[in-house]
Amino acid sequence: MMDPTVQDVFNLLDKLRHQHGYRLESAAAPFFTLFLPCVLEGSRGLRIQLPIISEFPIIQDKNNKRSYKADYFALSSDGKAAFLVELKTDMSSLNENQNKYLERSTKKKMCDLLYDVKHLAKARDKLARKKYFHILKDLECLNLIKMCPALEDLIYDERSTGVQRLIDKIRIFDSDCNLEVIYILPEKCPTKVGGKKVIDFYECASVIEQRGEMGKRFAESLRRWVEQPAGS
Repeated sequence: MMDPTVQDVFNLLDKLRHQHGYRLESAAAPFFTLFLPCVLEGSRGLRIQLPIISEFPIIQDKNNKRSYKADYFALSSDGKAAFLVELKTDMSSLNENQNKYLERSTKKKMCDLLYDVKHLAKARDKLARKKYFHILKDLECLNLIKMCPALEDLIYDERSTGVQRLIDKIRIFDSDCNLEVIYILPEKCPTKVGGKKVIDFYECASVIEQRGEMGKRFAESLRRWVEQPAGS
């Protein structure tokens, strides 16, 4: 058996997406994540900072610390624009409730959105706190917050106390950046997402195909996923 290649990976995705119950969106997410900065830069004309945060939490209920998720959070290099990006590989998976909570998020100030993340990070479950800590680290890399250095040690010390107190001390920087929702969809249909910006797969492909062997092959699949619907 020969060693698998990039071609083999996308050939497999092209095949498996036709099977009942197969979740192409999850399987293809790492590739979208890798190329998302150049897609956003090509669409919005802005430089994008790294890291891009996947599964960005949006608070649903402060009392019970429930949250929705945006697929991605991205910030421009000048810090003046932020994006909640929602990815769909199937047009039928669009839902109105999701559109509404993303829309509500854009009505908040960035500092309020970050405060909500800090609030969620105080989860009682220690494993959940550790996972939120990785989001906090990414937000710190983006210069949106500043954490106490001792927090990391306490997060990973199972015997520690005072973690929530240190989370409370996280500093959130003032920001007047504009928050925008962007959908990445197979087809361009702003009316289905409340008039929000849509980047369709053809637009993604035209940018991605310029980024090396993987980009060229991914772009080929993106076009195929539009032209040959799953199950066809």
